[in-house]
Amino acid sequence: MPNIKIPKSAHKPLLELARMEDERFEELLSAIANAAPKLSQVEFAKSIVASATSLDRATVMPLVNEFFNFDYLRAGTEASQKEIASLIASTAFAARSEDFAITEQDKSAIENRVEKILSVRKAMSLTAKTINVMSDQERVFIKSRVLTDFRPVFSEDAESIDAGVIVHTLTIHFAQDNDHKDFYVAMDTADIQKLRDVLDRADKKAKLLSSLFKESKVSYISAT
Repeated sequence: MPNIKIPKSAHKPLLELARMEDERFEELLSAIANAAPKLSQVEFAKSIVASATSLDRATVMPLVNEFFNFDYLRAGTEASQKEIASLIASTAFAARSEDFAITEQDKSAIENRVEKILSVRKAMSLTAKTINVMSDQERVFIKSRVLTDFRPVFSEDAESIDAGVIVHTLTIHFAQDNDHKDFYVAMDTADIQKLRDVLDRADKKAKLLSSLFKESKVSYISAT
């Protein structure tokens, strides 16, 4: 059995899981069981929020993060779902303190409910594997933005503005080596069109490939 540590950030979600009303937990469990794989934990959590309408986002988001941690733990060991659930509950109980007032009853509830969650983890596991495949690159795109400026061209004596140009600065925010970084590149309006053409072509290729997936028996995990 692996050795695990329950971080303080998990204390509140675990207690919420243990003390959640049975009806709300069953709704949460059903949402997880019927969820579709997503390209990120956030998107997966959003789909759970949309399905489990009695639970609010503030409750679901940290819970889903812990559910993924449970699944990562399970994937790294030969232990059964019941053994993993028991280990998580026992480790959490051992970490009890004045700030983390977990009881024997909470421990039992956590063990029971974690085991149930792991038993319906298919979409969650596929999401975790997809994240791993998508992020197994030197650089991973996070987001981008374009700043547009008007740059004046001054006369030789700097007494007047003789012309002007529009300059776009494309910023790409990406992850590399467990760090977030930015890349900047200057573009003119023609470059914007070139980039748009490249992205439109990529979109067409993605649609063609997705249609092939639909004709096969392989599930296609989309961002939408």
